[in-house]
Amino acid sequence: MTLRFLRGGVIAASLCCLASPALAGVDDPSMAVIVYGDAVEKGDAAALSSLYAEDAVVWTSSGQTLEGREAIRAGNAASFAAASGKIEFESIHSDMSDTKGAMRWNWTLTLTPKDGSAPGVMKGRSMMAWTKGKDGWEISSEAHFVLP
Repeated sequence: MTLRFLRGGVIAASLCCLASPALAGVDDPSMAVIVYGDAVEKGDAAALSSLYAEDAVVWTSSGQTLEGREAIRAGNAASFAAASGKIEFESIHSDMSDTKGAMRWNWTLTLTPKDGSAPGVMKGRSMMAWTKGKDGWEISSEAHFVLP
């Protein structure tokens, strides 16, 4: 079985920059790597999905389309139930205006299946569109790709 974390196993939350779990967004998109990574390591699908706009769309490397924050949360919760993860980021680039922007990063995700099978490592890239709303910066769309 192949396990894939939706956000590339990404980043989770810096308490100083992540909005309340009931809200969404971060004060500064550059903090998303911290938020994403921490959420993946803790298996916290709610914290991870808080980075996304309510109507966000995610295109996964397995070909799924997840529409809406709740679908993103549920997809990550299923991944976290099957395996624990640790993610590292590199080559982080962003181009932001006052209200919109784009970000990309490369990631390495180490997955440890909860069934006791051997850990695995995946490498990939993610590209995200960001929008600044009333709750801060939120990911409005994302596509991620697993590298060969």
